[in-house]
Amino acid sequence: MPMYPDHRYELTMPTFTRIAWASDHAREVWEPRLHAVRAASLDLEWMSVEAGIRPCCIATVTPAEMLRLAPRWLSHDLTSHLVDVVNLGPEDGSDAATTGRPVGMRLIVGRLADVKRMVRAVEACDNDTIGLMLGYPPCCTEFFRTVWVEGDMIDTTWPMAAASPGERADEATIQLESAWEANILWRWGGVRPVPSLPCRFDCPGTLSFARALAGVARDNDLGEAMDWTREILSWPIKWSALHGIAEITTPICKISTPTDATGVRYTVEREGTTYPDEGARGLGFPYTSRVAPTGAGRPADVTSA
Repeated sequence: MPMYPDHRYELTMPTFTRIAWASDHAREVWEPRLHAVRAASLDLEWMSVEAGIRPCCIATVTPAEMLRLAPRWLSHDLTSHLVDVVNLGPEDGSDAATTGRPVGMRLIVGRLADVKRMVRAVEACDNDTIGLMLGYPPCCTEFFRTVWVEGDMIDTTWPMAAASPGERADEATIQLESAWEANILWRWGGVRPVPSLPCRFDCPGTLSFARALAGVARDNDLGEAMDWTREILSWPIKWSALHGIAEITTPICKISTPTDATGVRYTVEREGTTYPDEGARGLGFPYTSRVAPTGAGRPADVTSA
């Protein structure tokens, strides 16, 4: 199974993320939970540095959040360095200026010596040191350099799946299982077990990293958000890509986002161990998953994957 998808061609897509919900009920139940998970993930970035899990992190905060967090960081001997200012517009990619959404500051957060080392590494494009300072497994840092930097890909899903154990239905379809701690396919929806891009769906370093972060979450009263994270990442999910558009199909919604452009559809199907009560049922994976719903809720009907 080749690491890089064949039939790649030049195509630059605008940045966007679109979410289509399986039903109004699914949205009513899970949209606020997704917001809570995203917020917890942002807090975990700097909390993991406080806890000594890794030397530095990249945290995105609003000016108001910066005023609230700065005293806490200082009490833990942490400092920050501004990387850039980003637009915190809505998920559909529309201009924040027209929606009243704030801007955010991307910061390197850590102890002074670590922050200085991280800044030098960023200025020198030293990916090995950047990965080390962010606590990423070395194998994943190497994977990032090979696929993202040297391979010039904007989506690491196919190379990650190609390097993982699983069934190859054909040259463009991979079916696999994985622990939830290495399931990165929900990252476009804001749910991810680790801030890095894992090299495989069974990467031991990623599993350890995710479990350490989960422990930090529970130590900081983020247990409920972590429970939702684990549940979401335990569902079946399908990633497919064609002509520069990736579609991530989950039991409760479909997410569309740009990916590397190919003339052939590439598909990764990850089996799950749970299924939400609000999940849809239909004719194709993941709706035909063998996993039973977690409760007595009646799933909605859909007619295609």
